[in-house]
Amino acid sequence: MPDEMQAGLFYYKGKAYVRQWCIDYFGTLHLLPSNPARAGEKVSVPKSEIDSCLFLGKVLTDYTLPEPEYR
Repeated sequence: MPDEMQAGLFYYKGKAYVRQWCIDYFGTLHLLPSNPARAGEKVSVPKSEIDSCLFLGKVLTDYTLPEPEYR
């Protein structure tokens, strides 16, 4: 996986997501929407399923995205 708190395009369980991400101490991948109003749309991928989550590419921006407050 690429650097944490960048944004990327992911494909998981038949759906595509543009999200920021982080991996917690247990190895769970968290796909986080940048918009706090969409905090309920967070997707968590257990360590045992990370191989089935495809990283398709990095979202390019001119600035660093802030870390989500609801992480």
